[in-house]
Amino acid sequence: MNRFFFILLGTILLTLTSLIITSIPGSESLHDVEGIQEIKALGAIEAFFTVIIFAPILETVLFQLIPIRLPLLISKKIKSFYLILVSAILFSLWHCYNATYMIVMFFGGLVLAYFFVVSMKRREYGFLNITAIHMLSNLVPYSMDFIFV
Repeated sequence: MNRFFFILLGTILLTLTSLIITSIPGSESLHDVEGIQEIKALGAIEAFFTVIIFAPILETVLFQLIPIRLPLLISKKIKSFYLILVSAILFSLWHCYNATYMIVMFFGGLVLAYFFVVSMKRREYGFLNITAIHMLSNLVPYSMDFIFV
């Protein structure tokens, strides 16, 4: 699979994860989350740079590069499964706005971490692939909040 389809597949899976979990009856709305409201208050341009550019870069470093790549540099014997799990847990804890949001972010973190590990095994630029997937998946809610309002 070429890089374009790899990134597209990751973006689709990440977006579907969010849509499926938030469609469960009784789950809290993601749009009423305090952090989301603060981002909306920034305005379209500031929110774009925060949500589409800055957050994916920072979060890829904090939640995929450091907890997955760094331990593997120290020891190749660490199982990828555990690194993916730790990465997803850290990612969800960073997004602790409400229970539903944390669950969505845990599964989203699993997708991002898994694709990061696959990128490394394919000897591709995991950081760039995951940042692109994250940016594109953040573009969906951004578009709904600022473009298609």
